[in-house]
This record gives sequence, structure tokens and C-alpha cells, in this order.
Amino acid sequence: LYLKVGDRLAICGDSITEQKKYSRLIETYLAACAPQLEISVRQYGWSGEKTDGFLRRMDRDCLTFDPTIATLCYGMNDARYRPYDATNGQWFEDHLTAIVQKFQQAGTRVILGSPGPAGKLATWVKSRAGTLDEHNIHLCALRDIGIQVSKQHNIRFADLFWPMYQASVLADRKYSTADDKYDVAGEDGIHPGWAGQVMMAYGFLHAMGLDGQIGNF
Repeated sequence: LYLKVGDRLAICGDSITEQKKYSRLIETYLAACAPQLEISVRQYGWSGEKTDGFLRRMDRDCLTFDPTIATLCYGMNDARYRPYDATNGQWFEDHLTAIVQKFQQAGTRVILGSPGPAGKLATWVKSRAGTLDEHNIHLCALRDIGIQVSKQHNIRFADLFWPMYQASVLADRKYSTADDKYDVAGEDGIHPGWAGQVMMAYGFLHAMGLDGQIGNF
């Protein structure tokens, strides 16, 4: 178990976090199924944010509330809606590492979550380039960078990309109809609806060391 009694949990991320869906699922589960841990939860999502943006504001907006544990979910905007290149990968690694180090210096334990997959191209991003497959390859590459950062700093990792990507393919085949498409990644292909948000909450709760076993006879 990565959680401790009385933890103050900070849930950090971009607009996917700011939707207040997976964060509410996490808070509700902790309150209803692990009340003995007495954990308080705060949500620090910011629309359109990348890792550099959170790094600039984390002292003022997050660390000032003395979180003891934090989840990170960045990468969708950091991928810049274009094919992967090594320069951007290094940029993401540098900023992600700086965030983790800053949390650790403050005595905050970290769970590093990967970005999820894209279901469609972000039509509102004028600078987007490449195909949907290229975008997802980029997001998967950032997920792999997150794995390495988590190993280097001995923190927990929540893989959201691969389970959600698999589910996107399989659920589409199983549940979509001619009139109703089952979108794990959400209607716009970027911001997951409840189906994807449940998977995100599961990934983070599992990384916290919770096994789902609430009681036994």
C-alpha cells in the first residue's frame, strides 16, 4: 500500500483532469471503501496545460497546501498533436523529471500516470500534424518515458495508455453501432467520457496499492 493514514492527495493534470471525473471517482472510492485511511483529496487540473506550465505554478497552486502524495497525468498536450520526435521527448522528460524532483524535495510521494490514447485528431488544434496512428505512437512514447522516469526516481507508475488503447479498439468492435459509436477516448477523441475515466481511476487506485478487496467473509 502506497497510501498512509491522513494523506493529503493532490490530483494534478491538464483539462482531462480538470473535467473532475476520474478525480471524483478516486475520492469517492477512498471515502467509501477505505474510510479508515482518512484521506483528503484536492484536484489541480488546468485546461490546456503541459508539464512546463504545472512546473511554473506548482509552488503557488499545489505545494502551498502541503500534499503528502500526488498523482500526475500529463502528456496529451505535451505531445503537441504531431508525430514523435526525440527533441520533444527529451523536453517532456526534462520537465517531468523536474516536477517529480520538486515533489520529492517537498516530501511528497508521487504516482506518475501516463497520458491516455487519442481516439480522433484534435480538430481545434490548428498546428496539428500527422495521422491518428502517429499521434498515438507519440503518446505511447511519452508513456515509455514516464516508465523510465518512475524507475529512476523510485516512484509508482500508472499505465493508462495501453489499457485504454486496447479497450478503445475492443469496445468499438463490441459495442458500437451504426448510430452510436462507443468512444473510450470521448466524443472529441481527447477528453475521455465516463468509460475512459473509470479506467483512469482504476489505474491510479491500483498504483496506490488498493486491490479492490473491500471485505471478506
